Amino acid sequence: MITKETAKTTINDVMASDSFGIEIETYWQEIKKVKEPKVKNDLDLDWLEALSHFFSDFGQVLIWFFAGLLVGFLIFQLIKNKQWLKQFLKPKKTKRKPPSELFGLAIDKQSLPEHISDTALALLAEGKLREALSLLYRGALARFVYEQHIEITDNLTETECAELIQQKAPNNESQLFNSLTQTWLLFAYGHQSLETQKVADLCQQWRGFYESESVEEQ
Repeated sequence: MITKETAKTTINDVMASDSFGIEIETYWQEIKKVKEPKVKNDLDLDWLEALSHFFSDFGQVLIWFFAGLLVGFLIFQLIKNKQWLKQFLKPKKTKRKPPSELFGLAIDKQSLPEHISDTALALLAEGKLREALSLLYRGALARFVYEQHIEITDNLTETECAELIQQKAPNNESQLFNSLTQTWLLFAYGHQSLETQKVADLCQQWRGFYESESVEEQ
């Protein structure tokens, strides 16, 4: 049993000890992780990466170089073939319907007989010189427009038409048409007298030039 004196003695001993009255302070300190030294690879591949970049840049230069050559070649060809370029860029003309009348004269097939020279000679025998000459002239125009597909517009004069035929038709045919045109203009607009023999000669020339084959077949 602890007596009063024993307890007092024990208390005095505790208070006299070195541990009594000491304040203990606790704190945390961060300890940084020490980086391990990087082990250097014995195989250095930096040169391979540099070489890859070099070929990549060089390849782009080559692509632009050949692209420039191609563009230059195309421009050269276009300049060299500028006639083809003009033809390509030239707007396409719409095909016109052949006229049924020129210079106030009907030239459609329905208005012309099958044998023009024979009909013209028959008219000439009746003294109808104007009708005979008109028939020969209209028949020639119809052949140029419908058979040879020469584009004769209605804004041309008879003389301009003769010049166009001279460029488009064979020489002998253009000479016959020029003679028809001059004779028709002198008679229709120049009010000059028309000789029967002149019209007869034109009928024979027409027959020999246009209807000789059909006559031989008959």
